[in-house]
Amino acid sequence: MRNSVKSRFSAFLSSPSFLILRCEPARFASKDAGRMYDLHSAWVYMLQCRDGSYYVGSHRGPDVDVRIAQHQEGQGGEYTAARLPVKLVWCQPFQYIVDAIEIERRIKGWSRAKKEAMIRGDWDALPSLSRRRGGKPKQQEQTVRAPR
Repeated sequence: MRNSVKSRFSAFLSSPSFLILRCEPARFASKDAGRMYDLHSAWVYMLQCRDGSYYVGSHRGPDVDVRIAQHQEGQGGEYTAARLPVKLVWCQPFQYIVDAIEIERRIKGWSRAKKEAMIRGDWDALPSLSRRRGGKPKQQEQTVRAPR
């Protein structure tokens, strides 16, 4: 992972603004034409499906509601189409789609408990839920010292 994305994601996770209850694109005024442009052109979102499972996806564009509507119509992919209706439970805007895709892939690897802690905004629980879930812990490399 690129260091800039990693540091932005770490700062993003530690921020209380990580949880967005209503996802609206931020806008800023253009000096040249007096138009409004979208500051966030990408989104990572999480849907809760009818069976209670979570689907994590990303969307390129200023309005995540367009993508959610596609999921509701069964056009969002096989996974969600088989589990309609779906409900948006979390989303976060990003300036660049590459950052959104990287974060989407990371969140997809999280446990259900960690995803639910993120949805609740329970930031204190995330470190303990980040520990290895299976197998033995990785052994620390030991340095061999020469006898004196």
